[in-house]
Amino acid sequence: MLIIASAHAQCPPPSPPGEITIDNVHNGDFGYYNGSVGPYWNYLNVWDPPINGSSYSTTIRNCPSTYPKGTVISWSFPDYLNGTSNVYGYPDIVFGILGGGYPPTPANIPTPIQLDSLPSDFSLTYNITLNANCDYQDVLIDTWPTTVPNPRNPSTNDTRTNEIGFMAHVPSYTLRYLLSLPNHIDYSVDGFNAYIVTVPYRPPFTVMIPVTTRGGTTPVDMTSGTYTIPFGALLSFLTTQGILNPKNYITGYQFGFEIGRGTGSVTINQLQVALEIVCVNIGAIYSFHRHDLVDRILNILM
Repeated sequence: MLIIASAHAQCPPPSPPGEITIDNVHNGDFGYYNGSVGPYWNYLNVWDPPINGSSYSTTIRNCPSTYPKGTVISWSFPDYLNGTSNVYGYPDIVFGILGGGYPPTPANIPTPIQLDSLPSDFSLTYNITLNANCDYQDVLIDTWPTTVPNPRNPSTNDTRTNEIGFMAHVPSYTLRYLLSLPNHIDYSVDGFNAYIVTVPYRPPFTVMIPVTTRGGTTPVDMTSGTYTIPFGALLSFLTTQGILNPKNYITGYQFGFEIGRGTGSVTINQLQVALEIVCVNIGAIYSFHRHDLVDRILNILM
């Protein structure tokens, strides 16, 4: 069920006390905050910057006392699409392990969970305030199932089997491409409808787009209000369709914004996962109840 709890969100103060800021100028295109600690951390992730000398910037402002709540991500890129990928970068908040094993690996990470053990009521609740042209970027919650519970760097030992993404907002240029692909699947349970299609990448990228009606192609824009996404049910469905192997593992997720062009910013007002998660630190175990996780941001991003 798609739950919309409110139509508007209250922005946090523009400059929280004790704010820690990272940006691509001072921290590099792949700079990060809290990556050695976790389980939540964020990543500038400018992976395909302009190559013609055009200026660009990506900044993430963090408030440690409420993190990840109150995080502000802002960006500025050329007003035209990147000709190679249509994406300049994917600034995001990560929970656990990044992209199926990419460093850094935080000291505190969620216990890996096999897909056949994922509770059916596993869900993500979030609230953001987006200040940008909605056709200039998507909102992508991403996870990378792996064959092992402790994946290593894919650059040297790739154990990823899939990329699974939920597009809470899809711009027109991305939608046109996704709708042109063959062999989509329709999902509809308890009023939650999704158009599901797999992009032939390696590993394959399965995209779930919330749509207004069963069997429809009109996306639901999930950027204004509070939303709950039934990830347990969605991932279980992908398993029944043979897209996912029930013995593979979820080790983390990302919640972010694939920037296609222009300027904008987003404030994270809430991120909550309805699931008991055990986070493991070397020599210690910590238990977190994700119902007041936000005060954190997504479990998609599992």
